[in-house]
Amino acid sequence: MFFSGEYERTLDAKNRVAMPPKLKDCLTDGTVMLFSRPKEPFIRAYQAEEWEKMVDGHYFKDDGVDRTVLQREIGRNSEKSEIDGQGRFTIPQKFCKRIGINRDVVMIGVGRRFEIWAKEVYLEENDDDNSSILDELIL
Repeated sequence: MFFSGEYERTLDAKNRVAMPPKLKDCLTDGTVMLFSRPKEPFIRAYQAEEWEKMVDGHYFKDDGVDRTVLQREIGRNSEKSEIDGQGRFTIPQKFCKRIGINRDVVMIGVGRRFEIWAKEVYLEENDDDNSSILDELIL
């Protein structure tokens, strides 16, 4: 599973957005876990199984360290969203408000996750030509 690509979509009146087929193909169970970090301009989206492994392995392990506040923040800033029969999932209103989504979004595949941006914010944040960073990539 490797999310990749860039896709523009539009939210409907119920905050549902159509899942791009290439991203949907990376999901095994039709569920997306959405996580919105305060102060980040995008929503992180994970396959539910990947999210559970990541969160359980790092933040809910039983090693004697009190992570109560961190666990609470993870819980209140994440939500599960089911993909419906038409290939749509719902973005919670609180997440839309936090990152400024009104209607148009951009979804970007980023390996084990994909990101959901308000289109206007995405265009502002990513208006630089970052292609030079690829010069260091060895493939």
